[in-house]
Amino acid sequence: MQTTWVTWAGYQGRYTKEFLSQQRVGVPFFGMGNSVEEAQSKQEIIEILYRELWKDSGGITPVATNALAIWRFEMQIGDWIILPGRFERLYFIGEVLSEYTFVPDDPWELHHYRKVQWFARNLPKQAFSESLQNTLNISTLQKPFPLSTELNEELSLLMKYRQ
Repeated sequence: MQTTWVTWAGYQGRYTKEFLSQQRVGVPFFGMGNSVEEAQSKQEIIEILYRELWKDSGGITPVATNALAIWRFEMQIGDWIILPGRFERLYFIGEVLSEYTFVPDDPWELHHYRKVQWFARNLPKQAFSESLQNTLNISTLQKPFPLSTELNEELSLLMKYRQ
């Protein structure tokens, strides 16, 4: 069964344009490529992030760690992504098409990503129920999170009318 993930395009939607034009979703973390590709668990990613990035910073960032672990291990081909627009209350919905990929010289800094086919663009928030709107409105973290079963079913019904 597919999972629907709600995610932002970086802090304050910084990468929204790139996510849409490049047909993908991802996170930066330059310098983490080979290590993350070889990691076998979320715990290994935490250890790598601590060792390679945050050992001198006084601690690791749980949101960032979880985001990278989700891109690497939890998202699956066929899952859906809901991407809130950068400033307006529009939403974009896509389907994950690829496995986790690392590109060390990515021009948009999205070194860790998955390809996405955006099949619904510029959906106004009014297209969703109040419950789904509330969930989308509170999704201010950069870490992707799955929708509840009830909201996922609502979205599936709505998306059967997709173009």
